[in-house]
Amino acid sequence: MLRVMNVRAMADPTPPPPPPPPPKPVPIIVEPPQPSPVEDKSLPPPPPPEPEPEPEPEPEPEPAPEPEPVPEPEPEPVQLAPPRPRLPNRRSRLSGWNELDATARPASRYSFISNSASPRSPDQQGRPW
Repeated sequence: MLRVMNVRAMADPTPPPPPPPPPKPVPIIVEPPQPSPVEDKSLPPPPPPEPEPEPEPEPEPEPAPEPEPVPEPEPEPVQLAPPRPRLPNRRSRLSGWNELDATARPASRYSFISNSASPRSPDQQGRPW
């Protein structure tokens, strides 16, 4: 006895490819019949083409009178912002601090760690512990 397996698994998972586009119609070019090299005496000769009449030259338009130039309004002088106060450069801003700092003892390599105001003993100089 046959058992039916999963129908979805048996179905083709890929959709069929789209049908190919219809072929483009090829334009048929019909050339007018060429007269045979042997002249056919039964047909009257075609009438000569009429020369196209030359177009009449258009009359030149009269130059329009030049409009009077409109005087441009005088531009108002631009108001500049007042100059900003000059800030002292970094060296001069710090100069007061440097003067105060010059009276202090020379900073050791680890002086930023120490919180005590007393100078260190020579054997502790340079060692934070």
